[in-house]
Amino acid sequence: MADGDSEDATRAHALRAGARLVVGKRGRARQMNAGASVARGDLLLFLHADTRLPPGATGLIRAALGRPGVVAGAFSYATTAGGFLGGVMTAGGRLRDLLFGHPYGDQGLFLRSRVFRALGGFPDMPVMEDWELVARLRRLGKVAILPETAPSSAASVVEHGFWRSAAVNIAVIVGYQLGIGTDRLARWRRRIARRAG
Repeated sequence: MADGDSEDATRAHALRAGARLVVGKRGRARQMNAGASVARGDLLLFLHADTRLPPGATGLIRAALGRPGVVAGAFSYATTAGGFLGGVMTAGGRLRDLLFGHPYGDQGLFLRSRVFRALGGFPDMPVMEDWELVARLRRLGKVAILPETAPSSAASVVEHGFWRSAAVNIAVIVGYQLGIGTDRLARWRRRIARRAG
């Protein structure tokens, strides 16, 4: 497990669960690259701490990467939130997958370690690092999105509000596509999150 100097109980929970802890610099891309640098397997799985894998995930991953032309993959989006909000979030994530075929980091991104290293890992960016890696992978081949789900926590969306969270995420993606620098986008997103808090 890679950690970026967190101030909560993340490290203690990971160590109790028997995980090997790798401490990297702050920033999700740096943390994931630090974790990948010590991994010795032929496959890599990048999983957010608040995301759960489906049963039989290892077999599903190996089967997906064994398909012709598939260079990477992810699970379908789902949230652990119940009720109307959870249903809307899960449906929206599934629609996004269907329309764009471009998974996000909270869907359990997996690929072969040699492919990850050939691409230079996650780009050192404060936001959009998963988006950019997936974009580079799609130039090499197919990024499969499996029907099985990897449910993620909706705590951030509940805290900041669904519409605000959705609008901020879309604005960051559009801004990135328009060439706005990721440092500026990250500062903008932090400011909005603080105002909503």
